[in-house]
Amino acid sequence: MAVIRRGTATPVFEIADTVLRDLRIAVRGWVLAPMFGAGAIATLTVGIAALMSVFLLVNGALLRPLPYPESDRLVVLQNAWRDRPVRYSLVSAPRARAWQEAARSVEAMTLYSLGRSVSGSVNGQPRLLAAGNVSASFFSMFGARAIRGRVFTDGDDQPGAPAAM
Repeated sequence: MAVIRRGTATPVFEIADTVLRDLRIAVRGWVLAPMFGAGAIATLTVGIAALMSVFLLVNGALLRPLPYPESDRLVVLQNAWRDRPVRYSLVSAPRARAWQEAARSVEAMTLYSLGRSVSGSVNGQPRLLAAGNVSASFFSMFGARAIRGRVFTDGDDQPGAPAAM
């Protein structure tokens, strides 16, 4: 084993000699106990595969930016309750408007409520469709454009307005 002292440079041939010696010892150990070496390689393979899977999930969910304009400026606001079993609840439209009027640093705010089912038809066949409620600024806030027709306008935000997408 080479000893490296502070202030002195280790010659390349000493490092190469140490690496070759370690390789000889590893090959000798693998020849004497091949199952141990195969088990070590299999364990390393499974560990590296698991690590890569976790990295891909974290990269896709947390590290990669969202596909919206200025996605680093988006936040979600919820009601928080400390003493209730359900910690977070939906925000009512009047409360959201009050928050928007009181907040000086908020440029735009939109409301959404997802997780409903409605009956409808697809190609003439009756289906149960996933639905939700959104305010008129929802699509413009995310920079979405309609492929056909139009997105919601401010007039569609009024109670009883017959607007659906």
